[in-house]
Amino acid sequence: MYVDLNMVRAGVVRHPEQWKYGGFNEIQRPRLRYRVIDHHALCKLTNSKDLETFNLKHRARVESELKRGALQRDSKWAESAAVGPESFTLNFKSEK
Repeated sequence: MYVDLNMVRAGVVRHPEQWKYGGFNEIQRPRLRYRVIDHHALCKLTNSKDLETFNLKHRARVESELKRGALQRDSKWAESAAVGPESFTLNFKSEK
């Protein structure tokens, strides 16, 4: 969600669907070739029965975030080198 709203947050577009290079359109209107996102895995990870169900939930969440004005930067995404479970980030830090 945070990444979907990056270009809105930057003032480049009013809605993520207006940014053709973002993940929003990759999810809502998947390409037939050269897909970036594994839609089957995405549905499985989010417990969605199919892509249509996930798309509805995804679009509703984006609309909700836009409506509530959730456009402030979040330092854990904007300033972090690694984001994930604590064990992952600690391991990442120790290898740096």
